[in-house]
Amino acid sequence: MGEIINTIAGLRGLSHGKGASQEAISEAGKRLGLSFADDYQEYLKKYGVLSARHIELSGIIDAVRLNVADVTEALRKDREIPDDMYVIEDTAIEGIFILQNKAGEIYESQKDRGIKKIYSSLSDYIGSK
Repeated sequence: MGEIINTIAGLRGLSHGKGASQEAISEAGKRLGLSFADDYQEYLKKYGVLSARHIELSGIIDAVRLNVADVTEALRKDREIPDDMYVIEDTAIEGIFILQNKAGEIYESQKDRGIKKIYSSLSDYIGSK
């Protein structure tokens, strides 16, 4: 089991979906024109989507509000984000979105304030919750 899975397993109040297939993950990446970070792919394969105390990650799910491809496409229309980034969380606080790139780095995007790196990995981000 990878670090990301161990980190997620330790979340309080964890609720998750069914793991996503590699085909569904590849299709979402193709739709966005990018590749997901290894840790994000591992999370998708195991959980598909999740929520826990203080966190609700995007994933592979039919619900538009939490589907990584739908949320990322919507944000791309609203603000400039690099083509190699995708939304891992809409914090629902002051228009803040959390993004990840293929290298696994985590960024915060807030309208009119740009994008800034906040963590080196998804495990670090989740562990901060």
